[in-house]
Amino acid sequence: MTKAEIQQKSVRRRRDMTKTKESILEAARGLFRNHGYDHVGLREIAAEAGCDKALVHRYFGSKEEIFRAVLATLRVAQPENGDNQHIARSIVQQALHPDGQGYPIDDVLITMRSISSPEVTDILRERVSNHVIGPLAHVLTGPDAGLRARLAMAVVGGMLMSRVLFPPSPGGEDAAQERRFEQLLVAALQSDASADDCKA
Repeated sequence: MTKAEIQQKSVRRRRDMTKTKESILEAARGLFRNHGYDHVGLREIAAEAGCDKALVHRYFGSKEEIFRAVLATLRVAQPENGDNQHIARSIVQQALHPDGQGYPIDDVLITMRSISSPEVTDILRERVSNHVIGPLAHVLTGPDAGLRARLAMAVVGGMLMSRVLFPPSPGGEDAAQERRFEQLLVAALQSDASADDCKA
């Protein structure tokens, strides 16, 4: 076998490996979304991906590591610097209209259906803290930024679930809902000092 043929074979192998890993991740994502962590095993993931269970173990090692990898693929709204109104608007727009692809409900469903599992509670807490609460608290001014960021996260989670259960109807209701969501987020982001100033 020539050197060129060996290189081509190596490229094909890497391409096949990448495709298989992507198929496994996509299968795991759908299963975790629909059933939660505790009710999914490596065997089910392999069957859904159309590959051998040994390959799943080879590429990811364990179900826990696959879960981590799935979480890493999910979209997260990134807050923009500005006042609370601007931050709230940017989060709503990214959460409900991320690149025109719809809203990232997978993140919410996977979290809700897996949070009761002791095996992944710490993983979920770490993800939410590092990728949602932390970045949001960083752009907030005033005291209790972490607490306000957690309250805002609760609003966003409810907002996404509401969109799934009660899709907006045509005729301007969508825009009206988004304005209300923004108002709820602004209230959650507001510090006690700002609230006292508003009352005064």
